[in-house]
Amino acid sequence: MKRIILITTCALMTCASAFAQEEAEPKLVVKPTGRILMDAGVMHSTDETLDNQLNDGVAIPDVRMGVSATYGKWKAKVDVGYARQSLSLKDISLDYNFNKENLIRMGYFVHQFGLQSGTSSSFKISMEEPLANQAFFNSRLIGAMYVHAGEKFHATASVFAENDAMKMTTDKLGNEAWGAMTRLVWRPLTERGKIFHIGISGAYESPRYNKTAALSHKSYTLRAPFPTRIANVAAQEATISDAKALWKFSPEMNFAIGNFGLEAQYFYVGIKRDNAMPNYNAWGAYSNVRYLLKGQGYTYTKADAGIATPDPGSLELVAAYNYSTLTDKDANIFGGKVNDWSLTFNYYLNKYMIWRVRGSITRATDNAAFNNNTFSILETRFITLLFKKLKQPLVLGYIVAGFLVSPHMPYLMSIIDAEDIKTWADIGVIFLLFSLGLDFSVKKILKMGASPIIAACTIVFSMMALGISVGHGFGWTQMDSIFLGGMIAMSSTAIIYKAFADMGLLQQAFASTVMSVLILEDILAIVMMVMLSAIASGKSPDGGQLIENVLMIGFFLILWFVIGLFAIPSLLRKVRSFLNSETLLIVSLGLCFLMAVISTKVGFSAAFGSFVMGSILAETIEAEKIIKVVEPIKNLFGAIFFVSVGMLVDPAILVNYAIPILILVITILVGQAVFGTMGYMFGGQSLKNALRCGFSMAQVGEFAFIIATLGLSLGVINKFLYPVVVAVSVITTFLTPYMIRAAEPTYTFLLQHMPKQWARRVTHIDVGTPQNMASDNLWRNLIKAMVANTLIYGILSAATIIIMFSLILPIMRRFSVQLTGTHWAGNMICGLLTILFIAPFLRAFVMKKNHSEEFKTLWTINRINRLPLVFTILVRIIIALIFIFYICNYLSHFTNALMIVIAIGLLTLMILSRSMKHRSIQLERLFVQNLRSREIAAQVRGNRRPLFEGHLLDRNIHIGEFDIPEDSLWTGKTLHQLKLRNRFGTHVSSILRGSHRLNIPRGNTVVFPGDKIQVIGNDQQLAAISTAIRNELRPEDNDIEKREMILRQIILSAKSPFIGKTLKESGIRDQYNCMVVGIDEGQTHVTLINPAHCLEEGDVLWVVAEKENIKRIQTTNE
Repeated sequence: MKRIILITTCALMTCASAFAQEEAEPKLVVKPTGRILMDAGVMHSTDETLDNQLNDGVAIPDVRMGVSATYGKWKAKVDVGYARQSLSLKDISLDYNFNKENLIRMGYFVHQFGLQSGTSSSFKISMEEPLANQAFFNSRLIGAMYVHAGEKFHATASVFAENDAMKMTTDKLGNEAWGAMTRLVWRPLTERGKIFHIGISGAYESPRYNKTAALSHKSYTLRAPFPTRIANVAAQEATISDAKALWKFSPEMNFAIGNFGLEAQYFYVGIKRDNAMPNYNAWGAYSNVRYLLKGQGYTYTKADAGIATPDPGSLELVAAYNYSTLTDKDANIFGGKVNDWSLTFNYYLNKYMIWRVRGSITRATDNAAFNNNTFSILETRFITLLFKKLKQPLVLGYIVAGFLVSPHMPYLMSIIDAEDIKTWADIGVIFLLFSLGLDFSVKKILKMGASPIIAACTIVFSMMALGISVGHGFGWTQMDSIFLGGMIAMSSTAIIYKAFADMGLLQQAFASTVMSVLILEDILAIVMMVMLSAIASGKSPDGGQLIENVLMIGFFLILWFVIGLFAIPSLLRKVRSFLNSETLLIVSLGLCFLMAVISTKVGFSAAFGSFVMGSILAETIEAEKIIKVVEPIKNLFGAIFFVSVGMLVDPAILVNYAIPILILVITILVGQAVFGTMGYMFGGQSLKNALRCGFSMAQVGEFAFIIATLGLSLGVINKFLYPVVVAVSVITTFLTPYMIRAAEPTYTFLLQHMPKQWARRVTHIDVGTPQNMASDNLWRNLIKAMVANTLIYGILSAATIIIMFSLILPIMRRFSVQLTGTHWAGNMICGLLTILFIAPFLRAFVMKKNHSEEFKTLWTINRINRLPLVFTILVRIIIALIFIFYICNYLSHFTNALMIVIAIGLLTLMILSRSMKHRSIQLERLFVQNLRSREIAAQVRGNRRPLFEGHLLDRNIHIGEFDIPEDSLWTGKTLHQLKLRNRFGTHVSSILRGSHRLNIPRGNTVVFPGDKIQVIGNDQQLAAISTAIRNELRPEDNDIEKREMILRQIILSAKSPFIGKTLKESGIRDQYNCMVVGIDEGQTHVTLINPAHCLEEGDVLWVVAEKENIKRIQTTNE
C-alpha cells in the first residue's frame, strides 16, 4: 500500500511539473484563520441511563486557530483545534493549482465523499452533520486528492492512509490501513436561484486500527453520536470483526430554485468478512429541505460542489430527516437504528458570524447498548470566525460591561461604591445632552416646515399613549405606566444613524426625513423629561398642570435661546483671538455648567440646561471646534453612564418579567411600524417612504435610559422597570436592521392586497411647496412672522420686567427709603429703567413687518385687506400698552385713565424716536448675524451644500456627499476616466478639497484622497455609487517590506544599452521605474544631472528605486 501511495504521489507531482510554466516571481501572502463554536442546549432521553449522560449544559466544542500561506500556485494550510482541554492538529495540507479548474492537495484533511464533505463544520446547515454521514464517512485522512472543478463536471480522486496514522508511529500502529475514494458530480445549473446537480461517491478501505489487539486491522467500527457536541454519547455503534474489506457508495442530489433548496444523499456500506462470517450491510439516507426566509436566493460553490453559505443578513429555516441503520440481523450485529427529525433556524449575521437554533427528536432503536428510547434536544450555537467583529452599536458593549461588573455578576470583580458611579453617570447625562445640543440647529427646525413636526408629534404621542395603556394592562402603577410611555415613545438617533451607515442608506432621501424627525423627537424628549419631573413632584398629574408646565418650558426655551444668541456668539467673537483648544474646552464646559445651574435654579433639570447651552453654541462659528474638543469627555462620561445602566440589570428580574419584555418588544415593533407609517403619511410622505421611515424607528435607545434614570432618582418608579427597559432596548436595537429591510416586502405586500384606487392615492402622496404668491399665502406668511415677533419680543419684555422687579426694585426701594423716607422715588426710577430696557422690544413688535413686502402687497392689491391689516397693528399696540400699563399699575397708585394716557404717550415716543428705531434695528441685525454666523462661515469655507438642492425639479433627485478613502482606486484618476455618468447615471456637481470648493468640475479634474464629492442622483444611483466607493479599494500590500526605497551607485559598463542616450531616451524612469538623482563627477557633492546629458561609458549614476527595480537595472547594465 505504501508503494501505491508513493507512486501515486510521484505521478501527481510529475503532472504538476508538466502543468507548471515559467512565471514572474510570485508574492507570498500569509493570512491568519480561526473560528469559535459556542453551544448551549437542553436535552432529555426517555431512557434513564442515557438521560443521566445526556445532560443540559453549555460548551465551546471547537476553538480553531491556524494560518494559510499562498505563494503563486502553491497554498499551504495549518489548523490547530482546542476542545475539552485538549489540543489537536486539524487540517495540514499543501495545494498546487495547475489552473483554475485543477489542483492537487496533499496532507491531512477531509477527502470529498458526498455533499457534507465539501463544507466546513462551521457552515453545516443543520448545526450537526446528518447521523448517516457521521456513521459512514471518515472525516480527516492522510493522503493526496486530485480535484477537477469544471464548469459542468466536478470530480475528485483520493488515495489515503487511515486516520490513526497521524496519531501514532507504525511500530505501535502496525501495517497502516489504506483506501481510495472518488466523487463525481454533474451540475448543469449553477446560477443564483437555479441550481441542480447529481453525483455519486465511492470508496474502498482496508480494515482499520483497533485498540484491542485481536481486532486491530481486522475490523471496522461505525459510530454516530446523538446530534449534539455538548455531550458525546453514541446513538449508533457497531464493531464488525473478521473484516476483510469495506466498500461503500453514495448517490447525491442537490436542487434549489429561488429561496427554496433541497439536499438528499443515500449511503450504502458493505463489509466483506473472513472465517465464514456473514458479510455485513448497512445503509442510511438523509434529506434537508431549506428555505430562505430572508435572502436573495441560493448560490452555488463550484470548488466544493454544493450550495454556498447564504449571503450575510439571510434568515434560513431547515427541516431535515435522517434514517440510518447499523443493525444487520443476518450478521447478528445490532448497532442500532436511528430516525431523526429536526428543525433549524439559521441567522447569518454577517460574512463571519452565524447564529443557529435547532430542535430535534431522535428515535434510537435496535441497539444492543441501551433500550429503545426517544431523545429530544433544543440547542443553540453561535459561530464566529476570528479576526472579525460583530458590528453592533457601542452602547450595547457598555451595557454588557456594566452588567459584568455589577453586583448581579458574582463570578467577576464587582464595583463596590455604586453611588460614585451614579454621580459620574449624572455628569455623563449632562455631557450627552450638551453634545446632542451641539448637533442641534434652531434653523434646521425652522426650515423643516410642518411635515416632520406632524410626523414626530403623531409618533411620540401615539407611542406614549400605547405605552401607558400597556403599562396599565400589566397592572403597573400610574407613574410606572406614564414613564414607560415616555421611554418607548423615543427612538434612538445614534442607533438608527449607525444602521443607515452600515446598510449604505445615509444618502437616500427617506434617511434625511427620518433624521429630521429624530431631531424633533430629541427636542420632545427634553420637554418630556421636564414634564415628567413636574408630574412626579405633584400630587397627581392633571391637564392644568401639564399646560402650565408646557407654557413654562416654552417661555424659558425662547428666553434662553434669544438671550444666548445675543450674548454667547458676541462673547466668543471678542475673545476668539485668545482661544486655543484648551481654553475653548474650558469656556464651553463652563458655559454648559453655568446653564445647568441656572436650569436647576428655575426648577428644571441640569440636563435640560446643558442641552439649551449646546444648541446655543451650535449656532456659533466655533461649533465644530467645540464638538471636537468636547467629544473625548462626552465619550468618557457617556460610557460611564451606559455602564451604570448595565449595572442595574438584574437577571432575576429579567426572568420574572420575561413575558412583559416580549410583549413590550412586540408593542414597539408593531407600534412604531404602524404609528410611524401613519405619522409620516400625515406629514405628506408616500406609502413607500412612510413605511421605510416608520420601520426604521422601531427601537428604544439612550433617552429611555435617561428617562428611567430620572424616574429612579425621583423615586417615583419601581426598580424592576429599569432592567426591563434595558432588555427591550437591547433586543429592539439588535432587530433594527431587519425592520429596515422588512419595509420593502411589506410595501409590496400591501400594494398587492389593497384596492387599486387606494394604492394609487397612497403611492403618489408627496409634500409640495407652493410657489405662488396668492393672497392667502401672503396672509399666512405675514401672520406667522407677526406672531413669531410678538411672541419673542413679548417674552423678552416679560423676562426683563421679572428681572427688574425681583432684583433691581428691592435695591432701589431700599436706597429710596434711606434717602427720602419713602419708596416712591425708587419705584419711579425702576419703572423708567424697565420701560427704557423694554422699549426696543415693544417698538419692534409694534412696527416690524408694517413695511414688509407682504404688508405692502396686501395693502395695494385689494382694499378689503386694509381693515384687517390695520387691526393687526392695533392688536400689537394694545399688547405693548398692556406691558406699560402693568409697570405703571405695579409701581404707582394712579387712576386707570391716567395710566392709559401715560402708556399711550410713552409708546408714541418709542415709535417716533429715531434713536430707539436705530437701537431696535441694530439689536435685530446683531441677532440675525449671530444666528447666521456658522452658516456664513460654512459658505466661506466651501462646506455648505448648494442652495439649488432644494429646488431640483424631480423630487426623487437630491445631492449625496461621499468621502473618497485614502486607499480608493478612484484616487489619481480624472472624472472622465471614472465615467460616473455612464456607470451610475449621476452628475458630480462639486468637489470639496480642504477649505476649497471646486464647482462644476471638468472631466480632466483629478480625484485625490480625502476629497468629498457632491453627486446628484436618485436613491438607487446614490446607493450604487456609495457601494462602489466602499468596495473599490486597493488591496492591502502584503509585500510592504519590498516597497523600501534604496539608493545605489551604478557605473555604466561598456555593454550598457544606456550609453549614447539622454536620460529621457534611456527609459531608466519610464521602463525601470528608477530615478537618477545625480551623477558622480568626483566632486564633494553629487551633481544634478541635466536631462539632455548624453550618457557615456564609466558614468557613475546615483539611482533611487525599490530593490527589485534596482536589480533589474543592474542586470541590464551588465
